[in-house]
Formats: sequence, C-alpha cells, structure tokens
Amino acid sequence: MPPARQIALLVSLALLLVAVPVQASPEGAGRPAGQGFYDRIMAILKEPPKLEPAPVKQAPKGHTPIFGPAEVTKEQMVNFIRRYNPLPKLTCNLEELVDLYWEEAGHEGVRPDLAMAQAILETGYFRFGGDVLPTQNNFAGLGTTGGARGVWFESARIGVRAHIQHLLAYATAREPLKPIVDPRYEIVRSLPHSFAQCYSWESLGGKWAIPGVGYGEKIVKIIAYIKGDG
Repeated sequence: MPPARQIALLVSLALLLVAVPVQASPEGAGRPAGQGFYDRIMAILKEPPKLEPAPVKQAPKGHTPIFGPAEVTKEQMVNFIRRYNPLPKLTCNLEELVDLYWEEAGHEGVRPDLAMAQAILETGYFRFGGDVLPTQNNFAGLGTTGGARGVWFESARIGVRAHIQHLLAYATAREPLKPIVDPRYEIVRSLPHSFAQCYSWESLGGKWAIPGVGYGEKIVKIIAYIKGDG
C-alpha cells in the first residue's frame, strides 16, 4: 500500500476511534469497543505489499522476443561453437557453460539460446582477445565502454547471471528473481531511454550497443545458422 494511502487510512482510523466509547469486555475493562477493528487495520498495514510483475510488452512484428523458450538444443549449441572454436577460453568446460545459460536464462524467462548467441558475438566464439580476459567470466562485455577492461566475476555462473540480469534491465521493469550481481544493472535502470525499452533482440541496437546497427540481427542470425536456416 502506498505511504500516502497508509497515512490517510490511519488518520481516518484515529478519528473513528476517538468517537468509540470505552466499554467492559470479557478480556478486561477499559478496552475500546473498536479495538478489534483497530487491530485488524494495523495487521493489514504491517503486511508486505503484494507486487505483481510488470507486464512484458510484445515484440514488434517481425522482431524476435527476448523472452521465451530455446529453439535449439544444448547439444546443437555445443557442436556449433566447437565447429568455429574447438578450444574455447573458459574457466569451465563448454558443456557446463551451456548448462549455466539454460539454467540462469530459463529461470528468468529469457531465451537461453539467444542469450548464449549474444555471448558468442561479444566474445568471438569465446576466443576473447579484446578488452576482456577469459578469467573475468564476463561473457557480455559488461563495463568495457571506452576501452576499459570491464567487470570481473568470481565464477562462470555469476558471470552468466550478470549477463542475464543486464538483459532484463533493458527488457523489463520487473527486477531479477535472484539477488542482483550485475554492477551495471542500476546504471541502466537510471536511463529512461534504455530501461525496459527493448522488447526484442533486434531493438538492442542503439541501446545495448551504440550505434549498434544490425547488432541484434547478428545475434538472431547465429541461431538461424544453428537451426540450418541461415
């Protein structure tokens, strides 16, 4: 319940109780007749508000939604990556990383195959070689703006979780279901033109990536290749 409504309710309650006479009761003399009503109101005020998740808007026609189930299997993803890079530079094995993307993205409702396709694009099939080192577990280039090294994460799982949470900041006003580990989540949240403004992978261009022309389309194209549609 919003604070203003709580205050208004308490003022009304106080005025009501002033007019309630004191009468004897089985529990003891001197208890206001409206005490039970008062206790109930106070219990309601102490209850935590029940917040409904913000609705996810539909992706524009012809665009690919950020949310949804995977359309390729984990085995297909592993085979595709190994075809282009037999020796990914990772702090875990490739199968484990794929499992992490399916778990973390799936928990938040994000398409895990496309999230991993974004990681493929950002890391060059996990060759790295740019601003980010493999030991950073930073699969989405978080914090690499301006040539900076970027954010370090303690494990591959936390790095994947941060990636998914960063996507959520662009895609929905709903907060992540797990504790926030993305140090740049609040930065995106403070930008009205970016926070919860991307409802498709194609719309990440110009927001996640700047200028980012064709950025989201490249991500979607990776999945098309894996499916044999490219």
